[in-house]
Amino acid sequence: TLVTMIQIYKILGVNCLVNALVLTKLHQKGVKQGDRQLTAVGVVVACLFLLVTRGKPLPKLSSQKPPSSVLCKETLLSMSLQFTIHFMAIMAVTYMSDAYTDPYDPSMIPDAQFNPNILNTATFLVTVLSTVNTFVVNYRGWPFMENLNENVVLFRSIQACYFVLFICALDMFPPLNQL
Repeated sequence: TLVTMIQIYKILGVNCLVNALVLTKLHQKGVKQGDRQLTAVGVVVACLFLLVTRGKPLPKLSSQKPPSSVLCKETLLSMSLQFTIHFMAIMAVTYMSDAYTDPYDPSMIPDAQFNPNILNTATFLVTVLSTVNTFVVNYRGWPFMENLNENVVLFRSIQACYFVLFICALDMFPPLNQL
């Protein structure tokens, strides 16, 4: 239970920092994310959290002790490093997207109706990728619980998320990209 809770807190912490960064960057440009996008991600994240809690402990207790707190050095260092990597990726994507974003686009007006553009699409894809990666990186398997590939439903769900992101990035299925 302690290992699962630490996993969940680490995932929540990193994802909150990533989402705050993305929303701040988008707000600075007057861009927003779509309701359907955020609803789809919310459902996926809720399902992934459910599947993380379904991980089974190993039959034999480990002699190694799990961290005693979410605020221990290793957990805080791990979260800081993860956020640093996500920060660099998000900054790079927003910088590259700026070159292709029309500053006079009607979707750039803060209170206007949502219209997809290159900036919100690129940051959405990177945010979802960061979220899924956070689940993969923070899943704590051996020596306390079954490994990620042994938690078959979670493992397959993560693979499905990567596949859908790949399809969206390549614009291979246009109805999916209309989200």
